[in-house]
Amino acid sequence: RSEQVQGMDLEAQDAEPALPPVVQASIGAAASAAVLLGTPAPAPAITEQQLLFLEAWRAVDRAYVDKTFNGQNWLKYQKSVLKSPPLTDSLSSSEETYDVIRTMLATLGDPFTRFVEPKALDAIRSGNKGSITG
Repeated sequence: RSEQVQGMDLEAQDAEPALPPVVQASIGAAASAAVLLGTPAPAPAITEQQLLFLEAWRAVDRAYVDKTFNGQNWLKYQKSVLKSPPLTDSLSSSEETYDVIRTMLATLGDPFTRFVEPKALDAIRSGNKGSITG
């Protein structure tokens, strides 16, 4: 059957695939393989200690006044800590991670920027709590 739309002839066609099923299946398989092969390998899991280091690094990155970070490339410093085996090995316990954070802060050369461990911070906070009676 044929129809005319604004001077153009259109023929009704049955809905048949343009390519044979075997070819369509091959294309589908190739597309699936491309998607699977194009997917990057999963990143190694981040440890709790690395996360702690990153939180400290990020806090300094966001809030530190001297955006030159005492003349150092702050992002490069972060990557060097996370990729350097001796330093990565130092992120195996909380105490070792605290030492790495203290070392990081020392590179800023700022006597007013320091790391306070959670236990010491809790002690400071509890010492500041009180009530006034009178």
